[in-house]
This record gives sequence, C-alpha cells and structure tokens, in this order.
Amino acid sequence: FEQDNTDTAIGYLRDAISEIGEDAKLLSAIAILYYKSGQPKEFQEYYKRIQHLPKKDEAFYEFLIYASRLEERNDDYITYCRELLKLNPGNLKARLELGEFLYSLKRYPEAVAEFEEIKNKLASYPKIHYMLAKIALTTGDLKKAKEMALKELELNPGIDFSYFIAGEVAKAEKDYNEAIVKYEKAISLNPKYTDALLAMAWIRLAQNYGNEAIELYTRALREDKANPEFVKQWGFAYKAVGQRALAKEKFEDYLKLSPGAADRDQIELHIKSLQ
Repeated sequence: FEQDNTDTAIGYLRDAISEIGEDAKLLSAIAILYYKSGQPKEFQEYYKRIQHLPKKDEAFYEFLIYASRLEERNDDYITYCRELLKLNPGNLKARLELGEFLYSLKRYPEAVAEFEEIKNKLASYPKIHYMLAKIALTTGDLKKAKEMALKELELNPGIDFSYFIAGEVAKAEKDYNEAIVKYEKAISLNPKYTDALLAMAWIRLAQNYGNEAIELYTRALREDKANPEFVKQWGFAYKAVGQRALAKEKFEDYLKLSPGAADRDQIELHIKSLQ
C-alpha cells in the first residue's frame, strides 16, 4: 500500500484469503485499506462480511472497535471493547484505551474501574496512575490526584506525561514555580508536548510574562495549527503585551476555526475593543 497502490495491496491480501480462507485479520486489513483510500462503499461491504463471520476472535472485535471509532458510534465502541476484553482480559492496551474513552465521555466511575483493573494486574503499566490523577483533579480530589501523580512519577520517571501530571497537580495547588519545573522537564523529554507547552504558557501569562507566553503558544501551534483553543489563547497573549492588531487577528482566526464556539459573543466583544 505504501510503496505501490491500494489495488496491489488488496490483491495481495485477496490471494492470501484464497489460500487460507476468510480470516478476520485479512478482511479487516482490506476494509481499512479501502477506508484509507477513500472508498466508503467497499469499506462498508467488507465491514458487513466481517460482521457475518462465524468465528468471533480478537481480530474480529479489533476491527469492529476500529470501525466504530471511525463512525463515532460510542456505544458500539464500548460494547466491542468489553467483548474483546472478555476474550482476553489481559489485553491491557485495549483496557487502557477503553478507560480513556470513558474518561472523555465523563463516565468517571466506569473509567476508574478499568484503570484499577490494570493497576491490579500490573501496577507499573504506564499512564494508569496518570489517568487516575486526571480523574481526581477533574472531580476535585486534590489529595488523591497528588498521590497518583507522584506514583506515576515514581514508576515511570523517564516518560514525559509523568512530569506533566505532576505539574498539573502543582498548578492546582497554585505552586506555580514547582509546576514550571515539572512542565519544563516534560518538554525536555518531548519538545512537541503541546499540553505542557500550553500549561506553561498559561502560567507565564498569569505571571505577566506575555512575550514568553507568546513564544510557548507559537511552539504549540507549530504542532497543531488548526486547534481553535490554542489560537484563542495566543490572541489573549498578544492582547496582554499590547499587540492589538495581532490579538484581533488571532481572535478572528479562532472564530473561523470554531464558528459555533460557546464563547463567540465574548470573543466578538474582545475583537470590537481592539478595533
């Protein structure tokens, strides 16, 4: 697929199917290639073939999980993840992804249950204590958040997000100097870590270091040029240092990127004040 084209790749997979019979992994690979090459009709055809396979193995559910995420069918995604985990309870990667998805839906008790299950199986599995700390921060349990963040840092000291979550806890405690130290460490491990760049920019802006905040927002935008929230915060940073024309431009860009923004009226007022 990468070196030749879709037809060549799919022809190779079809030859394999003709030799060994219908296999969920091979059919899934064909369906995914059709999707990547912009052929939704053919993708749907193979999707239906996979659904009618008599054997429900891990590859079967892995494809259904993939397809349900593409089509934004949240309930199906959760159902297929849980069916996969019934077949293989030790698939920690799938369980972590399910927990993160439940977190994104604000189904915190269900997410915690998945993370605790992983923690019981392998306490050092990366990102488990990070996610438990995130949930604790979101639900206002700062003591629990700090405990989980420090545990992640202890177990996985060489990973960027371990320092980031410790920084988030310090920020919540209003210990901004400690937060900056942790964010800087996260960025030193991963210079493209946009969450850390943005968090540090927020603190620098609050401390009236507007130019430093602008530089951090600029670095973050290099990694995610179309993120409306980044562009909006960039506008506030320019406003803080008195660069009115650039602030106005960024606020206008924000509304173009996010025409249905909940804070549209407020941003329009900022634009008017800068004219």
